[in-house]
Amino acid sequence: MSNDWPKICGKYTKWLEDEVANGNIHLFDYSLFSDIDAIGRGGFGYIYSADYNGEKVALKNLQTKEATKEFVNEF
Repeated sequence: MSNDWPKICGKYTKWLEDEVANGNIHLFDYSLFSDIDAIGRGGFGYIYSADYNGEKVALKNLQTKEATKEFVNEF
């Protein structure tokens, strides 16, 4: 890990917090999901299907140390 890690992590943490505060990203408590099944692996980690309030959704489990705009924009 580089010596720049705290700086990089702080940059993305601030960006993520700002996006949540602005309503561009929504956070959900994991305990609200049910029927969680692994369906594959993407560029950032594992992908699962789950039920949330009667709707089928995709959950992404990050396997990277950085939250990036590419992840957020991934469909």
